Amino acid sequence: MISPIARQSRQPAGLGRSPMENRTILFAYLACWCVYLIAGYVWGHCRRLHLGAVTVSHLVPSAVAIIMIYVFLIGRGATVAQFVAGSESGMNMWSLWFGLWPILLIATAASGFINLVLTIVACVKKSQRKWIPATFAALLMSVFAFFTVGANFPDA
Repeated sequence: MISPIARQSRQPAGLGRSPMENRTILFAYLACWCVYLIAGYVWGHCRRLHLGAVTVSHLVPSAVAIIMIYVFLIGRGATVAQFVAGSESGMNMWSLWFGLWPILLIATAASGFINLVLTIVACVKKSQRKWIPATFAALLMSVFAFFTVGANFPDA
C-alpha cells in the first residue's frame, strides 16, 4: 500500500503539482504586489500625486510579477532544469527564466537604489513629503522583488 504522501510525490507536474521550488515566496510577493498597486493608486489619487510618477514607481515590481506569473504559473516553468527535462515547453520556460533572471536581479537592485534616494529626498524636502509613503512602499516592493527573484535562481 502506498501512502498518500508517496502517491503525491509520484504525480507528474501537470496534475496539480508545480515544478517550481519556491512557490511560497512567489505567492507572498504576488499578494503584496496586488495590495501595493491598489494602495499606491488610492494614495496617489487622494494626495493628488502625478499618476505617471506613481506608475513609474511600480514598473519594476510589476514587471517582476508579470514575468513570474507567465513563466511559473501560466507556463508551468521550473527553477531547476531537471524538473522539466522531459517537456519541451517546460525547457523553453526554464531557458526564458535563465535569460531573464540576471536582468531582473539588476533591475530590482537599481529600482531599490533609486527608490531609496527618492525616499531620502522626500524626507529632506518639505514640498516632497507627500511622496514619502509612495517612495517608501516602492522601495519595500523593490527589495521584496529582489529577494523573490534571487530566491528563484535558475539551476541546471
